[in-house]
Amino acid sequence: MGTFVLGKQTDGQFYWKLNAANGETLCVSGGYTTKQNAINGIESCRINAPMLTLTTKLPTKRGNNLSKYHTIKGRY
Repeated sequence: MGTFVLGKQTDGQFYWKLNAANGETLCVSGGYTTKQNAINGIESCRINAPMLTLTTKLPTKRGNNLSKYHTIKGRY
């Protein structure tokens, strides 16, 4: 089972990360100005993760054009 870790960085903002059961970091949030906003972000992730649609931008064969999307749908 994954674990959310909440922390405060040197820039003064709060961040969370989601770690896998083996300790590997799966994802890291953007910065939040308050601890409560970061906690709200964790709760939103917990609620919405079962319905997650993962969209990834990947470079095309023509260089670094990031206009091609690959979407993976399912339960995570």
